[in-house]
Amino acid sequence: MRILKRFINISTRRTKIKNPLNVPEFIDVWIPGSNDELEEWAQLEISPINKKTILGFDIEWNPWNKSYSKASLVQLSGENSVALIQMRSFSTVPEKLTEILISDDIVMV
Repeated sequence: MRILKRFINISTRRTKIKNPLNVPEFIDVWIPGSNDELEEWAQLEISPINKKTILGFDIEWNPWNKSYSKASLVQLSGENSVALIQMRSFSTVPEKLTEILISDDIVMV
């Protein structure tokens, strides 16, 4: 797996596990841990102003904790990369994620 940036500390595991997610070689996996890191991913995947962008979108919840209704993982996929946003890394919904979700220039599929 070719990784452009990985925003979590897995350097010791990386040498032991070559491709734990079985992601194709041409897809970059980002795991942003801050709004700035999500912003950096968005700059690569979201088209300039006045051009529509199509992003894949999925949300996961913890199925074992029925009383906890917050999303645990938000997945966004662009043409060349995916962002796996682990919501527990944030105290609130990241500002950039909110911008992406409400944008009229981004189509979620």
